[in-house]
Amino acid sequence: MGGVRGAHSMGFQSIYGLVNSAGMVFKESPYMLDFISEDEVKEFIDVAPKPLESFPIVLKSGNVNLRNAYQEGDESLPLQFQYKAADCRLYYTAENIFHPESIRKSAKKAIWSNGCCVKGSTGEVGSLEGKKNKEEQGNGKEKERRKGPAKTSDGGASRVPFGWFASVMAIAGILASF
Repeated sequence: MGGVRGAHSMGFQSIYGLVNSAGMVFKESPYMLDFISEDEVKEFIDVAPKPLESFPIVLKSGNVNLRNAYQEGDESLPLQFQYKAADCRLYYTAENIFHPESIRKSAKKAIWSNGCCVKGSTGEVGSLEGKKNKEEQGNGKEKERRKGPAKTSDGGASRVPFGWFASVMAIAGILASF
């Protein structure tokens, strides 16, 4: 399950709301803001975020990282740029694409129930399982270690990468709107 690992993030709608509120304050009481020049106001209007409805591609939501978070003792690279391998990868199914809320159900089933992870996706370097395996190898427990979830499968899911599918669907949506 993806997400921003920054210390503070804000949704597109919230950012637009704050910018819109700032613009309304200026319109209602410009005399109180005499320290801002007309050129600065024009520049603000030019760079201010636009409402999601005005984007050429429909975006229902999204977040922006506002502040970085760092691993304790290592301030060289923010957490959101550090590689973290998945402990269990899943293929997107048609249900996941057309009903995104089902993605969490699929993940829950794979981890806590009798679901399956993609074959070869468990115990990779950077994953929690991979870290555990590496530590156990160092302690001489290599033979005792668990090798990731017991079941792996493609689950009959499509092997088409989601990024490619999403790109094609976005282009098709744009072309259909003409």
